Amino acid sequence: MTRLRTYAEIEALPDLSSAERRLLAECPTGEPTALGAKRPLLPTDDNRVRAEILRYLILGGCPACRPDEVGVQLVGAYVTGEIDLSFGTARGGTVLAFCHFDQPLHALEARLGLLNLSGSKVPGLAAQGTRVTGPVFLRDGFAATGEINLLGAEIDGQLDCQGGLFDNLGSKALNAQRARVTGGVFLRGGFVAKGEVNLSGAEIGGQLSCDSGHFDNPGHIALNAQGARVMGGVFLRGSFDATGEVNFAGAEIGRQLSCIGGR
Repeated sequence: MTRLRTYAEIEALPDLSSAERRLLAECPTGEPTALGAKRPLLPTDDNRVRAEILRYLILGGCPACRPDEVGVQLVGAYVTGEIDLSFGTARGGTVLAFCHFDQPLHALEARLGLLNLSGSKVPGLAAQGTRVTGPVFLRDGFAATGEINLLGAEIDGQLDCQGGLFDNLGSKALNAQRARVTGGVFLRGGFVAKGEVNLSGAEIGGQLSCDSGHFDNPGHIALNAQGARVMGGVFLRGSFDATGEVNFAGAEIGRQLSCIGGR
């Protein structure tokens, strides 16, 4: 995997796409780079962005091309290659919304201002031990075809997966075991998990809302919150349904546990 360190190395790359040139020009201004309103299905010159260029910008670029303090804001890109932010520190927030990633994202023990992958499609996310000083958004049509791993992550805000699809049937779809989330965790409003959702040992400062969420892991644990500590209420209401075990053994819930209308 290429690790770009300077803007001169980027200029030396063959066939920079028009999308990459736009991103490099707009990122230092603090303006979002909106390449399209929808998640692309195929790469084109107008939407293709290489992972090594994104990594360079997310981690702060160099004096010749320094992103604004707000961070990277990219919408509607087709991202090629593997992004590895492991042990790195992002400059500002990381917004990669309605993007298509052809390889999993890696952010082991990374430090991020916020992480917004709303509407994007990823083959997986490995973010064990990551520290996010803002919210994490995996919502609004977000789709994963492999494990989203937030094992031991620290999130200073909410974890919002409303309307997301997490598809890793037969294994863990969303793994937030021992994660610490200061805000609420939202697995509701059309949220779909095919595979286990693991919140065992997690600490949640707000509510855990699974209203109208769908948890599908036949013959196994669908929702695992063993030993979790939830300061607010737990809501498994409305059209909530689980095919597989729902386990809150040893959990501490600070307010109500409501399963009205759940199945």
